[in-house]
Amino acid sequence: ALWDELEADRTEGTAPEPAAPPAALEERHAACLHALEAHDPDCDYNFWIGVGMDLRRELGAELGFIVWRDWSARGQKYAGAADLQSHW
Repeated sequence: ALWDELEADRTEGTAPEPAAPPAALEERHAACLHALEAHDPDCDYNFWIGVGMDLRRELGAELGFIVWRDWSARGQKYAGAADLQSHW
């Protein structure tokens, strides 16, 4: 459900929402972590980069990158945080 919403938002090209209050951000963080559990970080490039974009939009640049890095690190294709930073 949330993952589908994230995908729909990304493909529609909607503008990013203003920063969320801390409680809302914590809820979105937990929801994103839960959604990522169902997805292999060794997915195809377009899906992987879309996950990064969605996380940045949902969680902001700092927390979004941390979540994307940690999720990506679970995969065999992970080439380190510097590689991710070049796509961020």
